[in-house]
Amino acid sequence: MAPLISLRDLRKTFVNGDVAVEVLRGVSLDIYPGEFVAIVGASGSGKSTLMNILGCLDTPTGGQYRLEGEDVSDLDADQLAERRRQMFGFVFQSYNLVSTATAQENVEIPAVYAGVPARERRERAESLLRSLNLGERLDHLPNQLSGGQQQRVSIARALMNGGQIILADEPTGALDTQSGKDVMATLRQMNEAGHTVIIITHAPELAESADRVIEISDGRITADRLPRKRSRIGRIAPPPSSAAKVRLRSSPTYPRPFACPSGHFGPISFVPS
Repeated sequence: MAPLISLRDLRKTFVNGDVAVEVLRGVSLDIYPGEFVAIVGASGSGKSTLMNILGCLDTPTGGQYRLEGEDVSDLDADQLAERRRQMFGFVFQSYNLVSTATAQENVEIPAVYAGVPARERRERAESLLRSLNLGERLDHLPNQLSGGQQQRVSIARALMNGGQIILADEPTGALDTQSGKDVMATLRQMNEAGHTVIIITHAPELAESADRVIEISDGRITADRLPRKRSRIGRIAPPPSSAAKVRLRSSPTYPRPFACPSGHFGPISFVPS
């Protein structure tokens, strides 16, 4: 199986006046379709910079990043934006919901930019929210939702255009323990439905709930290993052994998928732990 993401000697340097700070120092790794990966490191380790590059939000200073075999350095700004819209779903610690928009309207936002017709995106958003047990909260504003509910809205938004790759930056950082477990169980369900899930975190215990743990320190990968223990946060599936895992499941219990420009779908069914 060919890697979905391939990095070779990736480097990133930020320049402030006469001062150059090398944040990533020769990162090389492959991530395959259907993997559940945690990238863990302390503050200042380079993990957030790496996430921004993986999600096509930033570009490296040196080295190579290939996404589905395509060299990302060959893409212009519009093409990078298209890849972000088509391939990635982002989940942030602070949720990043529009405060004046309802839960359903927040979920619809990526489809607006993708040019999906209004009726189709409304149906899709409602189906995703209902699958995440938020069917009674469609018209609620973010300040009328709990932290766990807001994060589930952001997960639904990440799936709106398909979300073949889910990038989750400290997804449980602002949540209480039980809400954090629920969110991790949701990410596990997404992975079992075929999505590639990449968690960025500083918390070792959260990283151990993934199927693969990549440790980063001072801009370098220091370990790439299996988890040391099997966490009780969500169900742990074995690493993908064939291309069959990346086929997204669809059944009457899942939201009806719609075709976005990338051709990817994102149906899941959330079952609280």
